[in-house]
Formats: sequence, structure tokens, C-alpha cells
Amino acid sequence: MHQEAVVAPLNTPIEFVSTFTRYAGTEVIGEGGTGRVYKATSEAGDILAIKVLDPARASKDRRRRFQNELTFGLRNEHKNVLTVLDHGPIRLAGNDTSFYVMPLYVCSLRKLLQTKIPKTTALPLFTQILDGVEAAHLQDIVHRDPKPENILFDSKDNRLVVADFGIADFSRRTCTRPLRRMTGHALRTLSTQPLSSGFGEGTQRSPRTSLRLG
Repeated sequence: MHQEAVVAPLNTPIEFVSTFTRYAGTEVIGEGGTGRVYKATSEAGDILAIKVLDPARASKDRRRRFQNELTFGLRNEHKNVLTVLDHGPIRLAGNDTSFYVMPLYVCSLRKLLQTKIPKTTALPLFTQILDGVEAAHLQDIVHRDPKPENILFDSKDNRLVVADFGIADFSRRTCTRPLRRMTGHALRTLSTQPLSSGFGEGTQRSPRTSLRLG
């Protein structure tokens, strides 16, 4: 879904209410085929982002996918996969819909690529993307759209986060257990996987591990 947009301040903040707190949405910072992303402030003063499913485009299938994405994010404990912090219902333009709260990231990988990433930094960052995608695969979840706009950058610790699982393929057992890096169960990444495994001459790439950015 995620498509970065020119920041558009709202004339009147949108109030988002969850079970335990309230948020004030002040700016539109992203928009896509199924909804919008707002910059918001919590009652505690934290600056966050809120993704809202557009009720005008909320078909039964899109509602199901939004729920899958939300539930998956709530259970996530992996640093390279987007974590959902809170969620709730909201009524917009006379229609009921849903929202979820997530950390606010400085930009997407698309914008980061425009800054000409140093070669010494590129490989570690790409490894983080593979880490996040592989973590989802271990939960039988295939993202299906890992484009740069759907990968977010945390400048505080130079970290990339795979986001927007809106069109992902979810298995029946998806969201049944936390997603984390567990001791003794290292995830396969570019730094640990032999180059001959799926990338060497005469080998066949797995559709689950192939990535193309751009």
C-alpha cells in the first residue's frame, strides 16, 4: 500500500481512540490503494504513525488482509519487521473502519537510495532486508511486494524494517506465535548463506529468497 506523499497538514486533527489511549493525527505522510498513513501524537507526547483502512475502498478481502497485517504486526518481535503498537476502530465520513499505530520512521528505502548509500553500508542494509523477509517466511508468510517504498528506515540505529504486508500471502497458522530471532535458530541471510546456495551459476533461485530492489 505504502506510497510516500508530500506531507499534507490537516486543518483539523483526526482523533484516534484505542482501548487505553488517544492519538491526534496531524499530517498525511503516505497514501496508497487501500488507505492513508498519518503522523500522529499520543497522549503521552510520543510521535508515531497511524495507518488507516479507507472505508470507501474497504472490500471484504481488503478488510481481511488489513486484519492479517495488523495481527501479524502485533505479534512481531523481530527488529527488521514492522511492529504494530496499538490499534482500534474509527468512524470516517460516516463509515466504520480500522487503524493501527506503528513507529514513525524517517523515510523509506526509496528515499534512502536517492542519497547514494556508501558501498560499505549497502551490504549490511541489504542483509537486514533479507533477515526480515526470511523471518516472515519462517512463519509461512510471503510478502509479495518488498519494493523500496515498503521498507522503512530507522536512522537512530541505521536499521531497515520490512513493512506493509497488505497483499502478503498468509498461511493458516500465520500470527499464531511471536516472530523473533531465537537463540540457536539463526535466520539465513546474505551474510551467512553460501553464495552457491541459490545464487551461483547454474543454480535456480527460490521465489521465496529472490529480491530485487528498484
